[in-house]
Amino acid sequence: MPSGQIRKRVLFSSTLFLFPFQALFVSFLLVNAITEAKANCTIDRNDAEVKVSFVVDGDTFRTDSGESVRIIGINTPEMRYDGRPHEPLAQAARQRLVALLESQNNQVQLRYDTEPRDRYKRKLAHVFLKNGTNIAGLLLEDGLAFQLQIPPNNWNQD
Repeated sequence: MPSGQIRKRVLFSSTLFLFPFQALFVSFLLVNAITEAKANCTIDRNDAEVKVSFVVDGDTFRTDSGESVRIIGINTPEMRYDGRPHEPLAQAARQRLVALLESQNNQVQLRYDTEPRDRYKRKLAHVFLKNGTNIAGLLLEDGLAFQLQIPPNNWNQD
């Protein structure tokens, strides 16, 4: 067997041996990062408490006063609109938000940031359940949202 093929086999064999350890190390880093993120995602002030009356999608809801609120820091797949179908996981993200809200009697705490509204006139807020749990963090952990930071609303972005 030529020496080039031997090197390739040895490299491949050592990669197979190391892969479980690499995967374990990466898993440790991810779990550690999530644990640290959970510790840092607590509300530092409560600017308003509202009752949610309708969930539009995984990152937007309406309050009982009729105001539309967009959760800062995340983006979720879009529900059907303008004749377009639901994006993948849009219904799952919406259902997860509904379940989170129902677990707290649809009551949430809002923490405002620098910019009060977006271009659609929705109120922008970091949203927490009554028990202090960060909703954006839960949706990120569940894989139903991705982080989206739009300056100047950068509070707690880490």
